[in-house]
Amino acid sequence: MAEDKALSRRDFLKLSGAATAHAALTLTGVAAVAESFQVQPESIAQRVENMPLSELEALVYEKTPVVPDIAEISERLQGIARIEPGGKLMKAGSSVAQGMLKSAFGEDAEVNLGREQGVFDEVQRYFHFPEGAIEAASVVGSDMDTLLYESMYCRGPMPCPPNTSVIDAYIDYYHPWVSINFVGSNLVRRDVPFEVFEGFVETYINHFVHKGVIPIMTTFPHPRSSEHEPYNTWFNDPQPIGGRGMTKEEEATEQIEYRSSMLPENALKYNAILIEVAKKYQVPIINLQRGVVESAANNGTWLAMPPRMPEIDPEHFSHSIGEARSTLTLPPTGGRFENGEQAVSYFTLLTLSELIRAQASVVD
Repeated sequence: MAEDKALSRRDFLKLSGAATAHAALTLTGVAAVAESFQVQPESIAQRVENMPLSELEALVYEKTPVVPDIAEISERLQGIARIEPGGKLMKAGSSVAQGMLKSAFGEDAEVNLGREQGVFDEVQRYFHFPEGAIEAASVVGSDMDTLLYESMYCRGPMPCPPNTSVIDAYIDYYHPWVSINFVGSNLVRRDVPFEVFEGFVETYINHFVHKGVIPIMTTFPHPRSSEHEPYNTWFNDPQPIGGRGMTKEEEATEQIEYRSSMLPENALKYNAILIEVAKKYQVPIINLQRGVVESAANNGTWLAMPPRMPEIDPEHFSHSIGEARSTLTLPPTGGRFENGEQAVSYFTLLTLSELIRAQASVVD
């Protein structure tokens, strides 16, 4: 694929924050990561919890690129799995993952990336989802803990032997080389302590590594402010769903308390933990918190469409709801993707392409 002399969208997404990330990516262990940030050894969660808002925003929106620099960790990843043409992909996560990547890998997908179409063609040679399995490990209400340990969440099309988690059932049956993971948001909704969240992320990553599957992590998009339209009403004036045995006032009070755990500053802290743990274990992370917010219309979230969706939903990605076919089209320079799902698909294709190229360079 010919490259223009001007900095491409792909290169811009990669280069932003690459210098800052370099030191942490080439070190291992909590002490080494702490050293790279010139602080005393402590848990990632403690360090993130003590960060002022300005540092959190700088980490997520300036220092961490949208598309990870896989070349920095290519040898580590090759030690987990050696990528060859015709490999299988896995997508895992909660309701946030539902509908994701369909514009790139769905049965009716159409991809038109213009001058970057070679990226899709390259990825298509190397990766595909098993037939009917693109949603097999995306389970509403689940998160890292339930995906790893709860057999009740396992469902077809792969067989689910007793006491086998959805992750293990998928890996054991399909033998994927790479898993793209949309996780963490349900643990945030449960207001899980930062230290516990860090432990979940480490356990989750290590589970894939030990199974010989490269885990590609993601941050989860969230509005930059709870005070800006159109998100302020979601945080402060929720629409009652009804039929839950509560008055509208009681339901609104419960929702406001529940949503306070997802305020932008809180979400930033959990996303910062995802970023730092991925650095520690030298696995890729796609920074969707930055990429989707900056690159997709409407912050990449679902829009209010009464009566089915009575209010905007900043906790989930938007996608082409009700359309039989979703076309992934690269927006013009300075433009935005039509919805969040398209942005996610594009960033995922770039990351997989980087993985293919980095592994080829290690062999060469």
